[in-house]
Amino acid sequence: MHYEGARTAGVDFVGRVLGLSGLESYTRWDARGLLQVTDGVAVSVAGENLTDEVYQELLGYPALGRLVRGGIHVSF
Repeated sequence: MHYEGARTAGVDFVGRVLGLSGLESYTRWDARGLLQVTDGVAVSVAGENLTDEVYQELLGYPALGRLVRGGIHVSF
């Protein structure tokens, strides 16, 4: 879990014109897992923003939505 509190945006031309001065707080839930199948093979899964929270990391730029990815790790 990652919680980011409300913050004041930096002052720039776009922010002044649009009247944007702050970013709201948000909570983002992420999860990762790794399962060792054998000595040389593992399976992984990662999920980011699992609750599909709508938020902005930078003023005027919405963050990506939910993301889930998986992989197979092989070592020799």
